[in-house]
Amino acid sequence: MLGMCVAGVVLAGGCGDKKAAPEISLADLEPTPAAVHVSQDEEVFLAALFPQQHPQIKVSYGLEGAGGMTGSLEVWTAAGGRRREVLSATIGSPAASTLSKVEGLTIQGPGKIFRGTGSDDQGTQSSAPFRGLAEAWSNLPDSRRAKALEHVREWHALRTEAVTSKPGEQREIAGHLCTQTRLAGQSICLWEQEGVVLAYESEAFTLMALRVEVANAVEPAHFSVPANEGVAADPVSDEVKAETTALLAAIEGGDMDTLAPLLHPGFRFAAGAPAP
Repeated sequence: MLGMCVAGVVLAGGCGDKKAAPEISLADLEPTPAAVHVSQDEEVFLAALFPQQHPQIKVSYGLEGAGGMTGSLEVWTAAGGRRREVLSATIGSPAASTLSKVEGLTIQGPGKIFRGTGSDDQGTQSSAPFRGLAEAWSNLPDSRRAKALEHVREWHALRTEAVTSKPGEQREIAGHLCTQTRLAGQSICLWEQEGVVLAYESEAFTLMALRVEVANAVEPAHFSVPANEGVAADPVSDEVKAETTALLAAIEGGDMDTLAPLLHPGFRFAAGAPAP
């Protein structure tokens, strides 16, 4: 009996001084949630801004317009706001007595846009805001970075849900359904799932997708700006930096209205090409 009491002293503090065991709820047994962590990789944020189900898409368009305008346009797109446009068109003069050849190359990346003419690497560069925005996002603390990323993804999810529940007027072009919208004399048919325009119509000209090709991998060469020492990029101004800071603050706060105009899926024709 003495041995049992000694063991009891170790476990319970003594044979004659028993204390009630503390009550434990199920909540006390639940594991503490791990701290929120989101990758700081800028590409994660860029892919959320410009999601695309297929790694790479190529659309070949036919071009027709006033004054006997004819031509073709090829557009490659990839997630993260990467885009390449190659335009070849014959355009009539205002007097419609002569025709001129217009060739254009536009390459858009997250941080810059290159616009050139023909096969020549000569062209101009301007800044695009998305690389700076992604860089600012990557420097946020984990919790704020996660919240901003969540807001961007939720915004795209809500747009997809709205189109699914109320698809509106739809057409099938080049084997894919697109949603038709009309505004101020222009008509656009958007392949919603990929954010790709399949048809554009205005009084000036019409672009109609003739063929759509999807690829399971991205070809980096399609989205590389020509390396030419004569092409100088515009420096990022303090005004642009301030706009980037304000835009990121809006995204963190769940206000996506300021971001939406920057994500438009329209064309980015080079100088000298017909303006959509």
